[in-house]
Amino acid sequence: MKIKKMIAGVLSTVMIISSLSVSSIAEATDSTDPSYFTYDGSTITGYTGTETDIVLPTEINGTKMTEMSGTFYNNSSVVSVVVPEGYTSLSNFAFRNAASLKKVSLPNSFESISSQCFRDCTSLESVNIPEKITSITSYAFRGCTNPDLVIDIQSTSITSIGSNPFTNVVGTIKVYSQEMYDLISAKASSANVVLAEATEPSSELTTTDPSYFTYDGSTITGYT
Repeated sequence: MKIKKMIAGVLSTVMIISSLSVSSIAEATDSTDPSYFTYDGSTITGYTGTETDIVLPTEINGTKMTEMSGTFYNNSSVVSVVVPEGYTSLSNFAFRNAASLKKVSLPNSFESISSQCFRDCTSLESVNIPEKITSITSYAFRGCTNPDLVIDIQSTSITSIGSNPFTNVVGTIKVYSQEMYDLISAKASSANVVLAEATEPSSELTTTDPSYFTYDGSTITGYT
């Protein structure tokens, strides 16, 4: 009876924690009010709101959004931006000179990043380059001088790099293949380029000590 009560208590606690976690994730991924954005076709061209933590809308007035162009250019208040799945590109100056910007999360659906997208984002701490990206364009991160910056280049398919994309970058650039390490290192002399190992969730389970169980033949009858 005590064991049943303990199990019931544990399950109840897990359900509460799970509920809180799901709720937190849902709140974190709620889109910022679409009325605060200007757009042209499927491209978001500006932000007029005052919120500092932004989740871009996937559509505005029934039109699916897929691109950013100058959206946060010269913005001085935005701190973080989450770009949801479905967006495919950053056009020129998307985040240029966003003075307070610290974190940008780009989706796996991204296919291109144009020139000077993050130029002069001096507070930038974290940004990822998704797997489908095949080129890093000119001046993309030039002037991103925060020593705590981590550029996580998840793509292992980059084949071309434009002019001076990492000038004055003194933070860390993470890459996941020797080819990317060689390519990026040649263009980022002031940065700390790190060859990281791609990690996958472990499928191995650790078995509880068998001596703690009682059994009858092939049947476990108790846990001590």
